[in-house]
Amino acid sequence: MDRIIEILKTLDRPGTDKVIEFMKESNYAKASCYKHHKYRGGLVDHSLEVYDMMMSRKGKLPESSIIVCAFFHDLGKANMNGMSLSGSHEQRSIQILDSCGFVLTEMERRAIVNHHKKSSDYLTCPLRHCLSSSDMESTGKWQEANDPNYNS
Repeated sequence: MDRIIEILKTLDRPGTDKVIEFMKESNYAKASCYKHHKYRGGLVDHSLEVYDMMMSRKGKLPESSIIVCAFFHDLGKANMNGMSLSGSHEQRSIQILDSCGFVLTEMERRAIVNHHKKSSDYLTCPLRHCLSSSDMESTGKWQEANDPNYNS
């Protein structure tokens, strides 16, 4: 978690401190993921993997957008007592960021909300493509979707 906070502190965005506070006070550091990284702290490990993969694929994408998408795309999987959110984890991620006053670019918002959707918008939203492919690789879904010999 320390590495994530160190990286997030490089962001020059309104609301960053409040999102970090949410991450510290919620179960973000202890949370597991539902179908992958199913162990205590799995959400942190998954987010760091996605960040490293996105950085290796980033091309001309802004580093700040890589940081935002990698560490906040699954923020809605964390929870805090007293916070009432609804919808998919992607929608909850956006709700948390909005409630913290965090300023997202339209491209970041689109990437986070759509990171699980199959789409051919690689040319119109390269950030979503970078996030989605990195997320899929971290979860093992990329190999499942692209390797005909997977699980055979």
